[in-house]
Amino acid sequence: MNRRAFLCQWAGAGAAATLAGCIADRPGAGGDDPDAEPEEQPVATDGGVSSPELVGTDVETHDDADEARDEAEVSFGDESVTVEGAISAPTPCHEAAVKSAEYSEADDEFRVTMTTEAADSDGFCAQVVTGIEYALEATFDGGTPIHVTVRHETPGGETTTVAEDSRR
Repeated sequence: MNRRAFLCQWAGAGAAATLAGCIADRPGAGGDDPDAEPEEQPVATDGGVSSPELVGTDVETHDDADEARDEAEVSFGDESVTVEGAISAPTPCHEAAVKSAEYSEADDEFRVTMTTEAADSDGFCAQVVTGIEYALEATFDGGTPIHVTVRHETPGGETTTVAEDSRR
């Protein structure tokens, strides 16, 4: 056996012996009960803090706005982000809907694109571009993102940014 191989084996054995006590004392390691399931620990990213995880979104259409407009305001809660806004729709017989919603861990940013969908209608619908007021709640597990970007898809299919906000 050469000297380098000998030192590597002893260094590895020493490290394993040193960590053996630390790992066995960890909660959920099964030290007390061999049949116990290990506890799920949050994944730490930067600085030991776990990142938020988008759990879901819920949108409610409130009323038709007086005029067609695209705007939004963002507010932050402990485990949720609320967006209240108005989006232009081709007719008053539409309701607000989430086209896409995603959380970027790299940017610590929640991005949502709102659109409109035809609502169930039992009759005549005026053919006039109007604003639809809505409230969106995005629920997170593990806190909320630092940045939020809200985009609206117009009746013509283009998207525009209507709000960018940060909780800092």
